[in-house]
Amino acid sequence: MRKEWLIILLVMLVGAAGGWNHWRGRIAGVQTEKISRVRGIVLPHHELAGEIVMRSLERLAQTQDFSHIVIFSPNHFQPDSYTFSTADKIKDLPLDTKYLRELKEMDANAVWDQKLLENEHGVLIPAGYLKNYFPRASFLPIIFSPYFNQERLDKMAGWLAQAMPADTLFVVSVDFAHEKMAEEAALKNLETIETIKNRDYQRLFGYGNDHLDSPAAMGTWMMTTEKLEAKNWETWYDSHGAMLTDNPLLNGTSYVIGVFTD
Repeated sequence: MRKEWLIILLVMLVGAAGGWNHWRGRIAGVQTEKISRVRGIVLPHHELAGEIVMRSLERLAQTQDFSHIVIFSPNHFQPDSYTFSTADKIKDLPLDTKYLRELKEMDANAVWDQKLLENEHGVLIPAGYLKNYFPRASFLPIIFSPYFNQERLDKMAGWLAQAMPADTLFVVSVDFAHEKMAEEAALKNLETIETIKNRDYQRLFGYGNDHLDSPAAMGTWMMTTEKLEAKNWETWYDSHGAMLTDNPLLNGTSYVIGVFTD
């Protein structure tokens, strides 16, 4: 196994201009210094990335607590639906019906589908971890169709930034480069992280699964945190299934955990 890793590393150093070395530094672990107030966090929705999700939430819970958590997720099972879908009841997930009613008033076209939400792993997987670390929080889940326009996303972001309490955590549940070998995924992640950091919406909305699985969810999250004046980006983890399974030949998915802070 060690020999295989050495071969992969040599190939990537030649063919990817040092991308792997940069990536290895990122996945070594989050830093231990005190963090500024986090307004939004990017989390994966694959159980494979569970360890880095738990490490990140443990770090966050050491300095902050939240009364509400908004989860932005892809709509994996009905992607041809209207832009936004949610529900006012999900088994084992405490929802805040007050804000859900206000969301319905804000966008009467939003789809309400309990069964859809209860099967959406983009909501349920991160929520399962978040409940453990922030047990007093109520949730507001929103899943996003690929069919959107930027004006509609901006309206949702503006409502969320204005309506939700100050101690709300905004979570975007996305996985990054799909069906890529580690070296190619590392370079795609660098591009996507730079796009997020710079809030380059034009570039973001041109991305497909080779970068991340929901530009709509990510874009709305970026707009929301921007309206909250959370200006500082920090990358906490930048990883890939090959690293998490110690299988350098894995053609899989990459995972980024990062935050916008005040």
